[in-house]
Amino acid sequence: MQDAIGVLRPHADAGSDLAAGQLASLLAQQGNVQELRERADAGDPNAADRLAGLLTERGDVDELRQRANAGDQIAATRLAGLLAERGDIDELKLEVAAGTPHAAELLRSLTNMAQEGPIASRDSAGGR
Repeated sequence: MQDAIGVLRPHADAGSDLAAGQLASLLAQQGNVQELRERADAGDPNAADRLAGLLTERGDVDELRQRANAGDQIAATRLAGLLAERGDIDELKLEVAAGTPHAAELLRSLTNMAQEGPIASRDSAGGR
């Protein structure tokens, strides 16, 4: 894998979108957050996407938020998804206020599920 990374890196650095995408995939497979972060910070959207994915998998809300606050829309969207998955309504409200893409829809869905939850539980238990 290191050989492939070594071959792809100069092509990605020279502007090849194909090489950048393949390089970001390999770096993500390795869990190389540092290089993905460097490439994302340099404007590589492939690296930004893969980095946000790794941070989401790791549950790294702090770095996702930091990147979102710096203008990374991919990180912002992943952050909102992670908060919704965790059921963190209060934090999701903050993302709605910050204008995070899809945060309002996720909050609405999460709020609806929370409101319907006890009713669904009661119905499934046979009570009304």
